[in-house]
Amino acid sequence: MPKTGFLPGRTVSACPHNIHAYATPIEHTTVSLGGEDVPVVWVDRAGAKIGFHETRSRSSKANYGLVVEEVTTRDEQGQIVTSGRKMLPSGNAAMDGPPTTHSSKGKDRVAFLQGNITRDATHYVNGTPVGARDQFTVSQDLCHGLFHFAAVVLAHFVRAG
Repeated sequence: MPKTGFLPGRTVSACPHNIHAYATPIEHTTVSLGGEDVPVVWVDRAGAKIGFHETRSRSSKANYGLVVEEVTTRDEQGQIVTSGRKMLPSGNAAMDGPPTTHSSKGKDRVAFLQGNITRDATHYVNGTPVGARDQFTVSQDLCHGLFHFAAVVLAHFVRAG
C-alpha cells in the first residue's frame, strides 16, 4: 500500500509476495536422451519489497527498493530439493545433478537493492514523443555478492519529416 504525504512528490510502498514458479533452466538441462522428462523442480519465493518512489518533474522519476525473500526449491510432491536430477546411462534418475540453490539445503534467504532513475525530457508532437529519455537501472545482491546488474539506456526520439 502506498503511503503519501510525508514528503511532497514521494511515496513509500510495501508489497509482500509468494510466488510458486516452474524452474525452466533446471528442467531443460535434465531431459533424458530418450526424450522422457525428468521430474519438475519448482521454485517458491516468499518475501516482501519495500519501495520508495520520487517524482522529480512531469515525467522524470526515481524508484528505489529493498527486496528480502526466502527461495526454496521443491519437487512435484512439495519436498525440498537440493539438486536437480540427471539421467544415468542405465535409464535411472540420480539426485546428484546441478545444485538448485546457493546453499546445500535447497533453501536460500536473499536480499537485494534495486534502483531505477528516469530522466524524461520528451514532449508530444501530433501524438508522437520527441526528445530525450535517459534511464539508469541497477540491482545489487546483498547476501551472496553474486548478482550485479546495471543498465543505461539513452534514447532520443526525433520527428521524421
